[in-house]
Amino acid sequence: MELEDADGSTRAVGSGNQRTVLAALVANRGHVVTADTLIGALWGDNPPPTALATLRTYVSRLRAQIGDVLRTRGSGFMLDVPANDVDAGRFELLLDAAQRVEAPDAIGVLDEALSLWRGQAFGDQFDVASVRGEVKWSEAQLSEQEQSVLAELSVFGGPVGADDVGGVLPTPGAASVVRRLADRSLVSVDRTGRHATFGLLQTVRAYADARLRDRGHVDLMARRHADWFVAAVETADGQLRGADEPSGHRRLGDMFNEVRAAHRWARQHDVGLACRLSAGLHLYAQSRLVDERLRWAEELVEMVPDGHPYVSAVLASAATRAIQRGDLEMARRLAERGVAAASDGPDSFGALEAAADSHLYSGRLDLSEQA
Repeated sequence: MELEDADGSTRAVGSGNQRTVLAALVANRGHVVTADTLIGALWGDNPPPTALATLRTYVSRLRAQIGDVLRTRGSGFMLDVPANDVDAGRFELLLDAAQRVEAPDAIGVLDEALSLWRGQAFGDQFDVASVRGEVKWSEAQLSEQEQSVLAELSVFGGPVGADDVGGVLPTPGAASVVRRLADRSLVSVDRTGRHATFGLLQTVRAYADARLRDRGHVDLMARRHADWFVAAVETADGQLRGADEPSGHRRLGDMFNEVRAAHRWARQHDVGLACRLSAGLHLYAQSRLVDERLRWAEELVEMVPDGHPYVSAVLASAATRAIQRGDLEMARRLAERGVAAASDGPDSFGALEAAADSHLYSGRLDLSEQA
């Protein structure tokens, strides 16, 4: 990849990671690319703890090179340039033009498009942000139903099973449509686990996400996704408390990416739903010492009112995390607030347990027994 100045001279683009970010933005020119999508392009399924801060540094350095056309939009970024200002954009325009003319003329238009290519698309970033025009052409061959399902699939955080596809997507028989998309290589299939899972490659996901936004269905799909996975967590939580405990643990582990996405959305749009989700995760997170799920609850502490039906479980999770990091006084305060907020019965058990643990680890055995 390179930048071309007004006088025709060219400049290299920063580091390899900066080129990856720019490639993803160019491939989705005019559309917002979320921070999560860019983090996935840079680090795949194993981003470092500093991923978001590092991404912002890359964006800042790119903006210093290309100017304010690299815009921040909500939780993502957008390259706001005319199509003719980038080779990939010109290529897409020519592809569109070729589809509107007869075959003899189309050959000349396509030859002009191919003349724009100088080696691999996006240079050494080809595997991250390949030709958006190719995905666009593939989508054009789909039925309206298939196009809708492809766009809606971008709501998932990673590969999911057929039951989750059918539960979240509103299209009747969505799982069957997804299988047809897999036959067209627009959806990847992994059959190595207990059940087949379906997902989108990063390039297709970015395109599908942009199409979902174009259709104005982002909030609708995010709501359906969050509602479905909150219910799934509650079902798995019930399994943890009975004879089917192993199945509950497997399910909660398998849907981690989806639960993370659901909780992130709910914290911003429906705090009550986020609290319900944290309540469903408490036993799993506490018994498995899963820090991230406990941290989600901790982020809700200042957002949830004392009268909320799930406040006790949220405070219990936050207190458990405080115990794990050694802040026993904070754990005690959170747990006691949780006990006070809960009615007598099972709702108070998590907070009572956290209160007892905070006293025990502080050496106050008498208070631990009382709790």
